[in-house]
Amino acid sequence: MKSMRGMQESLNKQMQGMKKEMESMKNGQQKPGSSGKKGMSEQLAKLAAQQEALRNEMSKYADQLNEEGVKDGGAMSDMMKKMEETQKDLVNKKIVQETLNRQQEILTKMLESEKAEMKRGEEEKRQSTEAKNPDISNPFSNLKYKTIKSGTSDILKTVQPSYNYYYKNKINSYFLKFE
Repeated sequence: MKSMRGMQESLNKQMQGMKKEMESMKNGQQKPGSSGKKGMSEQLAKLAAQQEALRNEMSKYADQLNEEGVKDGGAMSDMMKKMEETQKDLVNKKIVQETLNRQQEILTKMLESEKAEMKRGEEEKRQSTEAKNPDISNPFSNLKYKTIKSGTSDILKTVQPSYNYYYKNKINSYFLKFE
């Protein structure tokens, strides 16, 4: 996915350069040494071919993800449709701001897809290690606490003042809750 994103970024830069060059030709400010309309047509054809190659590669990648059982939520098909629209614009020699915005949207979706791919890889590697060893604390302090606690409850159980039957049952049920 990173290589496709890099290709898309370079394609975006080339298209922005072509748009500027086309605007300068419209204004009659043709740069010296530029090859004119024929060279522009060749460059646009190359850009269209690059976009098609990128779209084909994206299609293969989407098929691979589908085979692995990963759902992309239609993001890949949306990107491929936008790439096809861009390719049509390039073939028709029509590079407008809408085309550049579409290219930026494609790049954004590629970044999101790359991020999701990284997350999927992370989720496979990550495993929980919490609560596997619950006796990490000092066991002697815990034992000391339990002996003191049981000693005090024993004292309370043995030195019971004379209560009536109801209160004796309440006290016994209270001590049974903590055992």
